[in-house]
Amino acid sequence: RRPAGAPCGSTGSAGEIGHLPLAALAGPGGLSGPGGVGTAGVTCACGLVDCLETMAAGAGIAAQWRAERGETPLRIKDVPTLAETDPVAAAIWRRLHVAVAAAVRVLVLTVDVQHVALGGGVAKLGDPLLLHVNGAQVSLEPRIAAQIEVEYAEPPPPPA
Repeated sequence: RRPAGAPCGSTGSAGEIGHLPLAALAGPGGLSGPGGVGTAGVTCACGLVDCLETMAAGAGIAAQWRAERGETPLRIKDVPTLAETDPVAAAIWRRLHVAVAAAVRVLVLTVDVQHVALGGGVAKLGDPLLLHVNGAQVSLEPRIAAQIEVEYAEPPPPPA
């Protein structure tokens, strides 16, 4: 949820990048192309396939896990730990941080921001996600990676 008074553009959707389709983003170590980590192939609630939310939000993580395992959904906060021993969780974890890094890259290259604040469920992942996102930034866009800062947004105040 956007804090009261935050700029949101003419349609109210500025900065809401969850429905950015990321499957087309190629590059060394990216989602597709040589050395890519692949995409989830999950249809988003918006109707598109492989939106950021399908790879980096709780429902998308759960859908990927169910598609591979048919088991009880995996919780986003459990992904980093389980990725150490489970190949399916490891693939989900890699897609998650590369997808977030790719979305950050789009923001930086589109509007030339220096700071990007991550919000939502990914904030539960803490420093491990930031470490991986920043590492992926270096491989996706080395000339600007050192100039941008990716951090977590402050949680919004509780509803009144």
